[in-house]
Amino acid sequence: MGAPLRLLLIEDNLDDAKVVELHLRKGGFDVELRCIETRDEMRTALDDQEWDIVISDYTMPTFNGLQALQMLQQSSVDVPFIMLSGTIGEEIAVEIMRAGASDYLLKDNMLRLEPAVRRELQNATDREKHKKTEAQLHIAQRMEAVGLLAGGIAHDFNNILTIILTYGAFLTEAFREEDPARKDVEVIVEATERAAKLTRQLLTFSRQQVQKLVVVDLSATVANISQMLQRMIGEDIELRAKTVDDLGLVNADVSQIEQILMNFAVNARDAMPHGGTLTIEAVNVVLDEGNTVHVHSAELPVGDYVSLAVTDTGSGIDEKVRERIFDPFFSTKTPDKGTGLGLSTVYGIVRQHAGFIFVDSQLGRGTTFTVYLPRVNNATVSGKVTRHPTPLPIKELRRTETVLLVEDQKPVLNAIKRILSREGYNVLVAKHGRDALLVSDTFTGKIDLLITDVMMPEISGVELAGELVATHRCLRVLFMSGFPEKSGFPEKSGAALHSISETSENGFLYLQKPFSPDRFLRSVHELLRG
Repeated sequence: MGAPLRLLLIEDNLDDAKVVELHLRKGGFDVELRCIETRDEMRTALDDQEWDIVISDYTMPTFNGLQALQMLQQSSVDVPFIMLSGTIGEEIAVEIMRAGASDYLLKDNMLRLEPAVRRELQNATDREKHKKTEAQLHIAQRMEAVGLLAGGIAHDFNNILTIILTYGAFLTEAFREEDPARKDVEVIVEATERAAKLTRQLLTFSRQQVQKLVVVDLSATVANISQMLQRMIGEDIELRAKTVDDLGLVNADVSQIEQILMNFAVNARDAMPHGGTLTIEAVNVVLDEGNTVHVHSAELPVGDYVSLAVTDTGSGIDEKVRERIFDPFFSTKTPDKGTGLGLSTVYGIVRQHAGFIFVDSQLGRGTTFTVYLPRVNNATVSGKVTRHPTPLPIKELRRTETVLLVEDQKPVLNAIKRILSREGYNVLVAKHGRDALLVSDTFTGKIDLLITDVMMPEISGVELAGELVATHRCLRVLFMSGFPEKSGFPEKSGAALHSISETSENGFLYLQKPFSPDRFLRSVHELLRG
């Protein structure tokens, strides 16, 4: 069998049509031919199916080649168009090429037909690859820009949420259990915690959320979460989970992989209101230079992968929505059903895992999301994470040490100072790094703990800690930031942090905002207990 070729031939002479087909078959093509000769037939043919190439005679009784070329261009179907004629002259040939034809041939020189078709098919393939590359680059650039914006918003918003959580906790304590006002405050705190979850999603999308990567067998992950997914999607949707026996291992954060699957399941449930089938399939994928089996091989670097595909039989997604499907805050759902952060968060998780994600969908034909994660060779599954013992109640953690608190956001500074003062700590405050150095120089007693924001003007929290630890070896350090630890420290902080760890007798901890008073005090206690 030759290479398949779907050929739309515009020709009123059946003998000439047979000659075209014969030459292409001799040239190694397995031709699927449709011969037409009118405008209406061409319109129907373009609507009925996809074509690899269009070849047209120039002159016909009711239709001509230039009109056919114009119809093809107006249809937005990007396939090669070759003009074939027995009477074409040089001026007409120039006109045809200027109009956008890929090539023109004379019927008395059919030996050029097969190589011309093969060349134009390759050109079309190259154009398609170029378009995909440009589209991927455009998406990556757009995601990068929005990610930076989202990360910045999340950082600033986390400062605000810290204030709300802190004073919400103060108000909760101020009212008796049966007081209706306490219920109101609890609603505020609950809403704030939901807002904190949204900021974590923003940080995940912008690839700034901390991950706990371990070597994972996705077969076990899929099996463990399947029962919960079935409850989530309902009994009218059948869940099928398929994994191969020798599935490769990947480096992954299990909780984030589960988050991906849950997001896909929720979207699938919404796309199948009258029931259907949801299939999760994990297989090994090997991509090399000669691999053309997988449709996305052009986008993926050569290597070994584990693919995780989630397919539903739902309503499908149209092309315009597919183009924006991973954009943050873009959603086709009503505001009460979605924030538009679900799939953008999935995108951020996959990219943090050095993976790739694709969506394949058509209206009425369901949707498949496929995630490709790099396979880890010569590795074993990591053991279970060790659970830490339950910490002591806060009321048993009261201390009287001196704390130097440095925070350039005054409302956050006041909130944290109040938390510490209520617990009996002696609190020294400074609004920035230079102010903190001055406070340290003028204070005659012992400073036990430095609590500092990481990002501050002039002197960062890391630089401040480095200077203070150099002269106060017993000083412990608690860093705070609206960013996760992985991305919260400024670039080139590694050496300074190492020096702090080596110099300080008790090292440092990192606390991400927003935090509750309870969580904050436990971090303080952990440091002061050593």
